[in-house]
Amino acid sequence: MNFNNPLTFVASNSRWDVLCLCVPVPDLRLVLVGRTGSGKSTCGYMILGRDAFSIGGAAASSSSGNAQYCLQTEEVSRWKVTIVDTPGFSETPEVKTEIRRCVDMLAPGPHAFLLVIKVRPQMNDEQDTVRQMVEIFGEKVWSHTFVVLTYQHQVAKDQVAAAKAKLKEILPQRVGNRYYSPYINSWLDLLRKLENMVIANRGKSYSVQDRA
Repeated sequence: MNFNNPLTFVASNSRWDVLCLCVPVPDLRLVLVGRTGSGKSTCGYMILGRDAFSIGGAAASSSSGNAQYCLQTEEVSRWKVTIVDTPGFSETPEVKTEIRRCVDMLAPGPHAFLLVIKVRPQMNDEQDTVRQMVEIFGEKVWSHTFVVLTYQHQVAKDQVAAAKAKLKEILPQRVGNRYYSPYINSWLDLLRKLENMVIANRGKSYSVQDRA
């Protein structure tokens, strides 16, 4: 094993596990995806620490009909974080095309898709979320997906736990245990987890070719 290499890996059961990282990931390119009203823009605001995704806050935006996304960049702790906020999932072809354009805005590709899901009593309709993720981005998107659970403060912890358990039944196994609850962990903790995911993916970002 070469300990002089900044990234040191070991093979275990045909999987690559990260043992050591001597050089941190300097930037994180993120895409916010999910249903309308799930809290995507709020997540972007909380991560960047400013009102980044209101109508007046868009640094770079594009619109097509009712669909709109915008891109924002901010230095957060030791990372340069770039986030694209996308329209809510829709069956409209124009909206799906607009969502795909987020990948082009984050050349050479996003490190992670933050799939924002609002905790509700019934979570079975998230089957449709899975379908739309695959239709828009392809099966390989799950290797770059991190689930963010949003909910009101008054929601009981056992309801959050039940929602997470249900989602683990619905979402592909490749998502693993990549779930984040903002009222349980800090947003910096999320960025650290995202960095670990990038390392586990050996620095490879999602690309247009992954849609196939």
